[in-house]
Amino acid sequence: MIGISWGGFNGLQIAARAPQALKAVVTIASTDDRYADDIHYKGGCLLNENLGWSANMLAYISRPPDPALVGERWRDMWLDRLRHQPLLIAEWLKHPHRDAYWRHGSVCEDVKAIKAAVLAVGGWDDAYSNAVPRMAANLTSPVRALAGPWHHKYPHFAFPAPQIGFLQECLRWWDQFLKGRNTGCLNDPLYRAYMLESVRPAPFYPEREGRWIAENRWPSALVHEETLALKPGRLDRSATGPVPLGICSPQDTGSMSGDFLLYDPWSQGPSDQRANDAGSLVFDTPPLSGRKEIFGAPVVELVVSSDRAQANVCARLCDVAPDGSSTRVCYGVLNLCHRGGHETPMPLTPGERYRGFGSDWMTSPTPSLPGIASGLRCPPPTGPSSGRRRVLQPSVC
Repeated sequence: MIGISWGGFNGLQIAARAPQALKAVVTIASTDDRYADDIHYKGGCLLNENLGWSANMLAYISRPPDPALVGERWRDMWLDRLRHQPLLIAEWLKHPHRDAYWRHGSVCEDVKAIKAAVLAVGGWDDAYSNAVPRMAANLTSPVRALAGPWHHKYPHFAFPAPQIGFLQECLRWWDQFLKGRNTGCLNDPLYRAYMLESVRPAPFYPEREGRWIAENRWPSALVHEETLALKPGRLDRSATGPVPLGICSPQDTGSMSGDFLLYDPWSQGPSDQRANDAGSLVFDTPPLSGRKEIFGAPVVELVVSSDRAQANVCARLCDVAPDGSSTRVCYGVLNLCHRGGHETPMPLTPGERYRGFGSDWMTSPTPSLPGIASGLRCPPPTGPSSGRRRVLQPSVC
């Protein structure tokens, strides 16, 4: 089975039923977690894409059958379809928490049930990049993971360039597991990824400079964590006592985030983040003294209190140029009522301090940051340098 997006979900979901005839899957731009890592909810926060995709599907499934295919029955079939047409958003909004409705389609609930070989493919400009390293780490069947710079498209014609010979990759996979030929795909590294070079902010990039890197294990033994503390206005390595910082961001904070799903050159990604930074608590590093390469998802540890029973945290990691322009590297959102999990949210007690949260609400970046007069902004940075890799973990009190 092969498919992209919903077709990729289907391949994984059927593989989780372990039919004997299914030997191999290629899943592109898909997810193993229908609640926490799809277009519906992130970190327990409702996504606008939830509404947008429902509207798109309403338009698609409202179309009439083609008379060339079904003959004179087309009108009766169409009217019957319209009478029974669901409004998907109504069902999705009935399930704001991680319940059986979402677990049913989430193969992460039991990844060991998958017996077929899985080639998991994604792109850094896609909303589904997190699932690729998760599957590399957790699947027990034969698995290889591949992440490039791409949008929500097949890698042989997706933007940004460079594209790859993706059909040839698929052919190697099928020949290995369907024909029993030794194509060498099992000798490939477990996880191949495109390391992006630092760029100025833009809503669309026709091409991204970078290079391919590879890991034989994931999580990698080459990734070394480094902790940065969030201080008033800065990020540094020294740990000091707690300093209270307050924020109630304006409603338009986040307006420079761009589209959630990028499909084509007409999609608009995140632009200069300075407008978003102006409505946020900002933490800057000094200018970087050497090259940093980021590979892996950040972890943010926070101690927070709220004057309301519900509050959201939004965190971004940005690459700041000498002129102050701010390029978003990755981001995360968390409904603090979901701090202990998405199954049973717990309201906040106003004034009480809460600590912790995890990394499952942050995205996975792989940018290279230049060393001279450039810095990192906001929680949370990550980073390796060539030869050995590090992941920086910001923390705040």
